[in-house]
Amino acid sequence: MADKQDLYPGNEVYNYVASKIHWLENAEPAEAKANLALLRRAAGKQLSEVPDVWGMVLEELPDSLLRNTRGPSAAEEAIFLSLKNYGMAMQGHEAKSDSVQEKGVSLGAAAGLYSKKYGEEESRIFLRLKKVVVSDSLAALEVPLRSMIKLMSHEPIKMDYAKLAEDLYEYSFPKGRERVRLKWARDYYRTIRASEKKEKDDTAKQDSGEQKKTSE
Repeated sequence: MADKQDLYPGNEVYNYVASKIHWLENAEPAEAKANLALLRRAAGKQLSEVPDVWGMVLEELPDSLLRNTRGPSAAEEAIFLSLKNYGMAMQGHEAKSDSVQEKGVSLGAAAGLYSKKYGEEESRIFLRLKKVVVSDSLAALEVPLRSMIKLMSHEPIKMDYAKLAEDLYEYSFPKGRERVRLKWARDYYRTIRASEKKEKDDTAKQDSGEQKKTSE
């Protein structure tokens, strides 16, 4: 029997959230600010409890992502959770000129960037990431995820919130959950290694330049 996840294309979740972020970033400043504030106020709430954001989350949602008529679908929950965190991360930022959206940067990679800055062992972000990945549902990971995003948004460290939605959607299914956990872990350590390599290369170039000047 096929995994239920196969019935829900994750790329549609990604494209939908990417389009919503694009819309928010290109709206009139006052409208964007108001909508982002609505998303922030939805933190910790169910989609059914916040009609003010229904349009942002549900308008133009493809029929293929509306599979469960008795409650929110996995796609709706992932989209809503991602947009709430995007709204929170955007606090204090201008949507058009200072977006926190960065295509291709996963949650694990963003956490790696934070840990690299503060040191892996001392980093508060890794403790939060561990709390996220031991959660067995989106509802369970919402609080530690929000804590991660808040921490990173002060730096600021940008992230792909459309990719977050796609990962969260996949995380909703048991088989997908294991894949996403491993993907975030790989991205975390890969980012740290890449940063360390860049530092070494920069140092080597600087030393080489100084030696050249000395020889001249």
